[in-house]
Amino acid sequence: SMHRSLWFACLVASTAAFMAQQQRPRTTLHAVDVSLEKPLGLVLEENVRDAPEGLYVAEIDSDGSASACADIKVDDRLDAVNGVDTTSMGFDDVMDLIVDAPSPVQLQFSGPTC
Repeated sequence: SMHRSLWFACLVASTAAFMAQQQRPRTTLHAVDVSLEKPLGLVLEENVRDAPEGLYVAEIDSDGSASACADIKVDDRLDAVNGVDTTSMGFDDVMDLIVDAPSPVQLQFSGPTC
């Protein structure tokens, strides 16, 4: 029965990987989950201009707390702020979330392969 349970666990893992693949059209190399003090030192821009398609990191300011976190890269997509999915929000809504959030803010990013 040991063999059988191992096989089952393996099946579950591959199903989860398949589902994750289904959701994200672009290849994700790294997912970053960080807690940053304000000011973040991030310049965020819209993935699609004037559309609620989430934001990405356009620049990282050397003075902000994001620059100290090597995992965050320019072009990373911002996926969530304090657990709230931001991938289908517009610029102002995401900014409101960040402004209203207590410091440190919990942020999730994901980035494409290099």
